[in-house]
Amino acid sequence: MSHFPTAYVEAPDLEKLSELRAKTERQVLGIIHSKLEIGLNFVALVEEPYSNGNPDHAGQLLWRAEQAVIEVKQLLPVLTEDQYRSVGPNPNKLQEALDRLG
Repeated sequence: MSHFPTAYVEAPDLEKLSELRAKTERQVLGIIHSKLEIGLNFVALVEEPYSNGNPDHAGQLLWRAEQAVIEVKQLLPVLTEDQYRSVGPNPNKLQEALDRLG
């Protein structure tokens, strides 16, 4: 049995790790809220009756809204139950709007 030399590493400061985790969780939640808001705004622009009527432009907006949904769905699993509840119904609203328009 061989032994590998290891450098001494101090135990992590649990308080600092806890603060860092809380900050990261807040940032992820902020990203989710921002992505949802952006996606819903893109959908609203497509639905506006006075939009420029350019199908390419509408397609680009819908593509961007779809990308927002994809990114949100990738981030949702890292949320706690309380954080998930704070997101509210917006992921479903956005997906339903895209399904309706797509």
